[in-house]
Amino acid sequence: MDITEQRPIIMNPRQFWRGAVGLAFFTLLLIPLFAPVFDGRSGMEAADDLFNELSKGSADYIDETQAIAEQFRGTIIATTVRLDEADRAPVRHVLEHAGIPFEPQPLGVAIEADLGQILEAALVDARDLFYLRDDEVEARHDGKPARNVLYRWHRFLLRLDDALTAEGRHSDARGVARVNNRAVEPSYNFAGIEPIHLTDRLGITVFLLVFYVVYTVWYGVSILFVFEGLGITATKGLKQEK
Repeated sequence: MDITEQRPIIMNPRQFWRGAVGLAFFTLLLIPLFAPVFDGRSGMEAADDLFNELSKGSADYIDETQAIAEQFRGTIIATTVRLDEADRAPVRHVLEHAGIPFEPQPLGVAIEADLGQILEAALVDARDLFYLRDDEVEARHDGKPARNVLYRWHRFLLRLDDALTAEGRHSDARGVARVNNRAVEPSYNFAGIEPIHLTDRLGITVFLLVFYVVYTVWYGVSILFVFEGLGITATKGLKQEK
């Protein structure tokens, strides 16, 4: 009778249990990451909020765009801005409440105004929304939601950029685009998020980045130890000599 030798399941108990304990600790640390233990938020949510706040802080170009707007003070533009049908009434409302002179046109608005004044009016609303002063924006625009106001500014400046570019006023168009891209859009996209700078949260930011790397490597090494303990390894096959 042939008796086949039984191969043990765990080939290297020391490596296996090192990996198993590592995976156990890895799993335990998942609890605070997904449980609401940080003022009702999970660790993942708290970290996500922090990085959103840091992202907003890094996108704070309000002062830079204010300087751009001031450069265009005294630059008079006279152009017709074409607007989509859905944008016409909302944009006219924003311009009217911002004190920008315009004439309604069948396909948009005719503007003859100081470009610097237009950009500064957009920045007043962008600045307030960016720094969480939504109520001040709404007070200026008959209670319209602050984020909606910034969306209307975005649509208008986008089409104003197109109109100025078509007329060959490329320098003016670039100024409009920079204010729109670096002030109006971030204010809209980061609405409701507090802006903070990296220097204000340097310690916790470095900790989270190091923790993420260590935690990921920890998991990978633990899995490796478990596989080695079970005798599962990746080896290169021998090349047969001819």
